[in-house]
Amino acid sequence: MTAALARPRAADPVVERAVAGDDAAFTVLVVIALSGSVAPRWIGYLGYAAAALIATGVVIPLGLGVASLSNFAGYVAWCLWLIAMAVVLWRRPAVAAASTAAPAHATR
Repeated sequence: MTAALARPRAADPVVERAVAGDDAAFTVLVVIALSGSVAPRWIGYLGYAAAALIATGVVIPLGLGVASLSNFAGYVAWCLWLIAMAVVLWRRPAVAAASTAAPAHATR
């Protein structure tokens, strides 16, 4: 029993590639939702490039060695995109909740 616990299990390549596809789809959806209105255009381009490179991870099981490298580069770009998006959202001025709320003395 101890040997079974000490030996790491091999990861399922199908599950790993499905995660790569999910990461790429998530990134594209966030870029579509936030580009132009919240984030500068260059952050959107970085997000699209990272998603495209991450999506190459689904073909790694086919034996394409370059796909592994491009997938890695995609995750590095994705980390840079995530940090840049966090900085943009953090530095964005807060929208006052009072400006969207109805005035207290509104007519009935």
